[in-house]
Amino acid sequence: MYKRQVSLEPEPGHGIDALSGWRALKEDVPELHLTIDVSHVSLVEPEGTPAEAIAAHASDLVVVHLEDAPRGRHEHVPFGEGDIDLPAVLRALTHSGFGGLCAVELSRHSHRGNELPAISLAALKAALP
Repeated sequence: MYKRQVSLEPEPGHGIDALSGWRALKEDVPELHLTIDVSHVSLVEPEGTPAEAIAAHASDLVVVHLEDAPRGRHEHVPFGEGDIDLPAVLRALTHSGFGGLCAVELSRHSHRGNELPAISLAALKAALP
């Protein structure tokens, strides 16, 4: 049977835009889980990396959005076009025992939908520990 879980993704510019806001809400809603977007972590978290955020929140994590991003910009770009340390992110997911959903999120790149799945898969395979 499918296990139902409610998850929140901190989103830059929204009411809860950082992991600290999610943690505060979780105090009031203990059953709340977490969706981490690695580019959001790199943008809004003052210290730490996406890999460190994954390790620190592994027990609450149910969804991870993967993409690359230029440092300091809220822009999802294909792997290799930004500053996210993809091998470190994948190591953190592996070491944490994460068993949830990982999704490559390139919502502004639908015009490249015929080529990016293969490119993304190759990048993920190359970065696996």
